[in-house]
Amino acid sequence: MSYNICDSLVSPSGKFIYTSSGTYLDTLINQFGCDSLITLVIKKSISKLKISKSNDIDCNNPFSQLNADGALNYKWMPPDGLSNDILNNPKATPKNSITYYLIATDSFGCIFTDSIFINVHGSDSLGFFPNIFTPNGDGINDCLPLNSLTKFNNINFIVFNRWGNKVFETSDSNLCWNGEGINGEKLSEGVYFFILEGKTNCNRDLSINGTITIIK
Repeated sequence: MSYNICDSLVSPSGKFIYTSSGTYLDTLINQFGCDSLITLVIKKSISKLKISKSNDIDCNNPFSQLNADGALNYKWMPPDGLSNDILNNPKATPKNSITYYLIATDSFGCIFTDSIFINVHGSDSLGFFPNIFTPNGDGINDCLPLNSLTKFNNINFIVFNRWGNKVFETSDSNLCWNGEGINGEKLSEGVYFFILEGKTNCNRDLSINGTITIIK
């Protein structure tokens, strides 16, 4: 009888526990009360899961190369920022520092787990820039955070009304715009056009434009 094992195996007779590869003898008692000698051929998995990363992420290293070996199938969790979560060597581009967990199986079906931490600092990965907000004083979505897209070293944010008149401008990258105009007046509901230009935390030039809707 042949067995592939991950950790240990209890012999058919229940008398022994095998924890390593080899050929073993076990004795069973048949229905007639006679001893029956059986041979057990045991192969224990020798897989050893190893995972590594090429680097942490910063302005000069926008991604980290993950690598795992010692198994047959791989599953990384969470999949956020990974080029492929079932490859042994995906590229990781997470927006924030993260711990990736790996579950792997070898050809024996043995399961192995490990984890690796990637530190993200000084990155200018682009986030989501809202295009609608409700400056009505209810404490919910009352302002438009200019740093939601990324971190800036400097910025120029200009807002125009539908007639092309400039109604707001700032160079404060940490500002959360509350929908007020240049002179502090409350702007009316409607669609406004914006231009946002700046240099990101990683010294990258960024320029976007579009519309912002104010709802009260």
